[in-house]
Amino acid sequence: MLALLEGHMSGAARPEGVVNALDLQRPGAEETFVAAARGLCDRGAGVIALACTGFSTLGIAPMLSRRIGAPVVDPVVAGGYFIRFMMRIARTS
Repeated sequence: MLALLEGHMSGAARPEGVVNALDLQRPGAEETFVAAARGLCDRGAGVIALACTGFSTLGIAPMLSRRIGAPVVDPVVAGGYFIRFMMRIARTS
């Protein structure tokens, strides 16, 4: 991700105690996720890009966006939009 964003990345964070998406179902895990995202915003992030498709299954992006007041990109939704974009380009070429 760092190479892809070419210097536009503020940082990366993993919520404390979260190794995979299922860990977010434990009591209190949502708060550690929110704290990690807020920490990234405090370091200058204007957008949070989730890096785990499991977070999509759990619907984390909308909740996190509401809680931190910043856009959160769901990786599965972003992938779908990218495919749609590429299909449109292919049709016009």
